Amino acid sequence: MAKRPLTFLLSVGIAIAALALGPLKEARPQDAVFATANNHYKNSEFKEAIAAYESILSQGRCSAALYFNLGNAYFRRHQIGRALLSYERARRLTPRDADIQTNMQLARSQLAYVQPTRMKLLRRISRMPFQWVNLDEWSVAVLLLYLVLMTVLGAMALRKTARRRLKGPAQALAVIFVLGLCLMYVKIKDLGREALVVQPRAEARFAPFEKATAYFELSEGMNVLVIEEKQDWLKVERPDGKTGWVAGSGLALI
Repeated sequence: MAKRPLTFLLSVGIAIAALALGPLKEARPQDAVFATANNHYKNSEFKEAIAAYESILSQGRCSAALYFNLGNAYFRRHQIGRALLSYERARRLTPRDADIQTNMQLARSQLAYVQPTRMKLLRRISRMPFQWVNLDEWSVAVLLLYLVLMTVLGAMALRKTARRRLKGPAQALAVIFVLGLCLMYVKIKDLGREALVVQPRAEARFAPFEKATAYFELSEGMNVLVIEEKQDWLKVERPDGKTGWVAGSGLALI
């Protein structure tokens, strides 16, 4: 029976390591298409720049710089929802970048609505650390914390004299580790479900069909969470918890 907790902890460590060390494909600044897109942008050929940037993304390559430049091109074409979508994707890769934050604020200032501020407590808490670190960085931090915890537990197991002295730190490390793991779980759970309204407005209905009664309206640039999908309809949840069915064409996953 004593082996089961150890096996579980080792399994958790391996899973965290896999997340922390996963590779990320990035667009290389020297890429010819990337350079061509930048030249289109400098020449105010924003439609052509967008097409070139999107062609790089279609190859499965991404970087914060690519998303940032794409967002700027969309912004110059007054497609604020698409611009915010690109900035959000860039922010996920480099959350502490001041230029991304500034341009996001500038883009949101062009919108005629205020994002709902009331949000479920657990979701608000889970999003706080990811305003400053990305998921890869958080995974590395949790992995390092896990290794420190295992080291402390190992020292306690090998040296009886250290048990009393290390009991308090071990408990504190365990609590912090579990909290970090829970926040990472919530973030991973939301991956692929976070979306943004890219059309000027989208009506949320009580049911997934066009003639269903309208419930509320979503404005361009609003962040929502996709909780269910049925054909071309998405059931979304606003930050304040209100849910409704929206035509999928009006949203884009972040």
